[in-house]
Amino acid sequence: MSQPELSVLVDAVDAHGILPVATRNFRRIAKSDGARAIVADLAAEEILDGMLAELDQRLIAILGRSLLLASYESRISRALAKDALAATVVKGPIFARRLYETYSDRSFTDIDILVDPVALEPIGEVLRGFGFHQLAGAPSRPGVQNEFKWHIPGNELVLVEIQTDLVHSAQPNGGIHLRYNDLLMAGGGDAEDATALLLVGAVHGVAGHQFERLQPAVDVLRAVGGNGGKIDAGRLAKAAAATAATAALQTALDVVGILFREGRCADLVSLLPPAPWRRLRTKLLSPAVVLRSQAANGARDSWRRKGIRKLI
Repeated sequence: MSQPELSVLVDAVDAHGILPVATRNFRRIAKSDGARAIVADLAAEEILDGMLAELDQRLIAILGRSLLLASYESRISRALAKDALAATVVKGPIFARRLYETYSDRSFTDIDILVDPVALEPIGEVLRGFGFHQLAGAPSRPGVQNEFKWHIPGNELVLVEIQTDLVHSAQPNGGIHLRYNDLLMAGGGDAEDATALLLVGAVHGVAGHQFERLQPAVDVLRAVGGNGGKIDAGRLAKAAAATAATAALQTALDVVGILFREGRCADLVSLLPPAPWRRLRTKLLSPAVVLRSQAANGARDSWRRKGIRKLI
């Protein structure tokens, strides 16, 4: 790999949200195989040292924010549990703690809380107690608001999003949904159960963002790989059907399985009921589309993502 190619790779892993893992892997390869295993240049060691220094600088900002958010998340989660509120933190900090060997490997930029609507008011009181103020915002669709943003005045790094549905569907009476009770059903009563984590990762990655970054795909990979515990295929299929997310889940497993050559994805798909347009969905959201999503020409695939949204 040449120095210019290395610079492009560094920018790419940063844009895809996998910089912490990539940095550790760069160091491991350099230590075991030497700088020339990464950089094809006579000054390989000097170039690699410079690249690692740049990665460290980027990591300071990424990890610093994640640690700050983790501190607030821990206090908020304890308060939710203490008051027995029908709510749970999802995605970023939970994935980091449950799916990754090292917490810092999974960065995140906000705290997402999935809540039953009956708990919206008491959760607001909890957040006010920690110094948060609610941001004014328009409903996610006419007449309905299922996302509420809270921040600490003067601190742009700390953002909490309260959501009654992780999928902000334009279809008020249909389409995919993933609500607090759905998550409990997927997890057999435990919102952090491995099966619930996989469903959240798949729905968030495909229905929410169409894998516009590698990070959500890695979340699904690690859940399928058993990092969060054993997946209950029967419960997964039931929860996916109940939330109209079978096609989204199938798409996530197909894409991740091909992208990372993970056979356990196909094993899980074989246990799900069939969903229409599987072959077309896999072509629209191919591994190549995922990999170039953060490239300068990534926007050319926007029609593919619109197609996926319609098909799932």
